[in-house]
Amino acid sequence: MTRDAERGRRRRAAVALERAVGLLASGDRDGGRRALRSVDPRDLPAVPALLRYAFAALGVGEDGRALDAARLAAASDPREPRAHLLLGVALRRRGEFREALAAFDAAVALRPGWPDALANRALTLEDLDRFEEAADAALAGLEAAPDDPDLLNVAGSALLARGDTAGAIRAWRRLVEVERGAAWARFNLATALLAAGRFEEGWQAYEARLELRPEDAFPPTRAPRLRPGDDVAGRTVLCWHEQGFGDTVMACRYLAMLAGRGADIVVRAPQPLVRLLGRLDAVRTVVAPDAPLPGHDVQLPMMSLPLICDPALEHAASAVPYLHAEPDAEVAARRAREAGPLVGVAWAGRPGHAEDRRRSIPAEALEGLFAVRGVTFVSLQPDRRPPAAAQGRLVAPDPPPRDLAALAAVIAGLDVVVSADTAAAHVAGALGIPLLLLLPRPAEWRWGTEGTATRWYPTATLLRQPRPGDWAAVIAEAAARLGRIARAGGGESRR
Repeated sequence: MTRDAERGRRRRAAVALERAVGLLASGDRDGGRRALRSVDPRDLPAVPALLRYAFAALGVGEDGRALDAARLAAASDPREPRAHLLLGVALRRRGEFREALAAFDAAVALRPGWPDALANRALTLEDLDRFEEAADAALAGLEAAPDDPDLLNVAGSALLARGDTAGAIRAWRRLVEVERGAAWARFNLATALLAAGRFEEGWQAYEARLELRPEDAFPPTRAPRLRPGDDVAGRTVLCWHEQGFGDTVMACRYLAMLAGRGADIVVRAPQPLVRLLGRLDAVRTVVAPDAPLPGHDVQLPMMSLPLICDPALEHAASAVPYLHAEPDAEVAARRAREAGPLVGVAWAGRPGHAEDRRRSIPAEALEGLFAVRGVTFVSLQPDRRPPAAAQGRLVAPDPPPRDLAALAAVIAGLDVVVSADTAAAHVAGALGIPLLLLLPRPAEWRWGTEGTATRWYPTATLLRQPRPGDWAAVIAEAAARLGRIARAGGGESRR
């Protein structure tokens, strides 16, 4: 190719890039994305153009193209910190955390004290479950930029992950001030307050979650929200499911308290919850999202029930058991046949959950659990492929549970449940079945940061990772406890 032809190609690429940037600036994301795809980063004339391309590509989710451009920029000018920063962001989005950390290290070395690089470096240390280092990195960055919102945010999350709730609360309180009360900052603060056991303030702040929901995630009603202190006597309250199945199972204990104040309660929930919630004495009717809403006077999201009914979390434990189920016939028959206790097992949560990679237990880590003798293991996840370690040890209910009411019937016939942080764990706790709850580090806010007991479920024992990713220690403790239950013939588990 002649020199003139090469210059023409680079000129056309630069013009196309400017067109793409202009389209994106005007709000035309689709047009901007198409224009970016028409540009080969190798044709761009200089490092500044490569940086513009990488930044624009990241803005529309073209992470692979951003990665190519950032790599070219870093190779062309290794002393350009922005190239290493954009390279790190693209790598992190693709889950290549170790490579991303190296890129952020390079950016910080070239531009010490740069808040963007320091915050991204701390976030990547979190991705690698190196929470102590992440917190130290974020706090060091805050010394240079004490009000940087990205550094305050990652400092709060890393401090909370290492169990420093007071530090997390300080960081996120300042974040709320810096971000002028932004809902996402108030929500983060709520999780730290709740994890620290500062429930009354925490539940108030937790209402910020509702400001983060898209409009179509709310039920089609114009009824006013039920607020703390409102009189519900003689009024129909619509309570609606808003998060995971476990959240609704946990919160629905307070429907009885609301009914005790004279409320008529109707519930809107996904089909898998309809039969289970319909068995609550406090509930008049339950409808699925595709059914017309019953008439109602006020409405309330399910996870606002603690704020309305029990803001200090003084009555959570006394409500248990608040779910009731007749034991599944097949499980009851098996219990009559087996000499040892029946142990339900759930090892994995919903794959789409943001924390699933931490809370679900890898199949290879379960070997020690299924090595326990003298018990019969019952799968609470018959739709999942059983772990190899469970071969010949794990029986599946027949037929498999079709909804959470059927799952509750299976669990009601068990002596003990061993579960990761799943809906099955919440159902077991709500039924008052002994529960060994296997938790990652960090665990979700509702389980606090330390200890083996929880106000939510008095029959639960929380077994926590001693360090992030250490499922072996958790499984060893669960296996030891199951061994003692087996030797006691199940009497140690059931009250």
